[in-house]
Amino acid sequence: MPLPTQAGEPEVKAATGFLKECRDKPVLLIIHSQADADAVAAAAALADYLHNAVICVPDVLSSPGKRVRDRFGVKIVNFKELAFSPSALILLDSNSAALFPGITDYFPNFNGRTAIIDHHSLHDDALRADVVFVDNRASSTCEIIYELFRELNYPVSQRIAEILLAGILADSADFLHASTRTFEVVAYLLKRTPLSLAQIREVVEGVPSPEYRLAILKALAHLRISRAGNFLIIVSATNTLEAVSAEKLISLGADYSFVAQVTTKELRISARCRPSLVDSCGADVASIMGEVGRFIGGSGGGHPAAAGANGPYIERLDDALKLACTLAREQLKKAGCIKSSGARECEYLEI
Repeated sequence: MPLPTQAGEPEVKAATGFLKECRDKPVLLIIHSQADADAVAAAAALADYLHNAVICVPDVLSSPGKRVRDRFGVKIVNFKELAFSPSALILLDSNSAALFPGITDYFPNFNGRTAIIDHHSLHDDALRADVVFVDNRASSTCEIIYELFRELNYPVSQRIAEILLAGILADSADFLHASTRTFEVVAYLLKRTPLSLAQIREVVEGVPSPEYRLAILKALAHLRISRAGNFLIIVSATNTLEAVSAEKLISLGADYSFVAQVTTKELRISARCRPSLVDSCGADVASIMGEVGRFIGGSGGGHPAAAGANGPYIERLDDALKLACTLAREQLKKAGCIKSSGARECEYLEI
């Protein structure tokens, strides 16, 4: 039976029932590998509701995740150093087994209740749980946590409002991927803090580090461009912050962007597209990343305008980027946004 990707009343009821049931029990909140600001913030907010919760990460936090942790004093332990016997587990901000290294055996075999709360579409390697709340319409997992708090009639304090705002602002890319629901949530939360959005943004982004600036510049230095009619598809590679780099390329004029990063163990690719293309040309980088993820021996998924893939076949970097570019061209052709004549495969311009 396929898991839902847009939560409705039954999923809301199941999730809130699960949280009520676990409120006074020991609960382990598990955030994904290299946890970002949204994952850390969602876990911190949920831990405020639960009376006996521990937050753990399989490896390390991202830089924005660390800033949220430090700003709000969130205690997070490494899974390998965990000394805690929970009666329930909750995975947050991802459903992909690949993003929970070291936990994929522990979670399915856990002798207790399990849940997943996430805003990404389902990966091919999606984990299973007793309760699954997956809603890819939400801009962030923090947005989902707020909605659950509202259903639970749980009052949002100033601290929790600021934490949720940090996660929403980060994962919506400064509202680039926001919906009307997102703005309604943000308006409510802003009434509970004296901080402005600009101040919340500083919590997430901080002062851009040299590493951040270098990552962007490397992505620009290594980019390749394919033109499809009036559309520009840009692929590139950097040694860190591939998601930020992909976002930046869209802001600089790309219609689709695919940026790869090679780690010691895997190939990671972040994909973005101009949000207006989702409706006008059927753009869906989540489906592209699903296919690319399989090509590199892993999985992929996300949202129509923002997604990612990861897998162990590092040597397929160039071919994976070309595949992503080719699939983007096919989406544009299928929607009638470009003519169907010409080469099927992606071809790069001389620049």
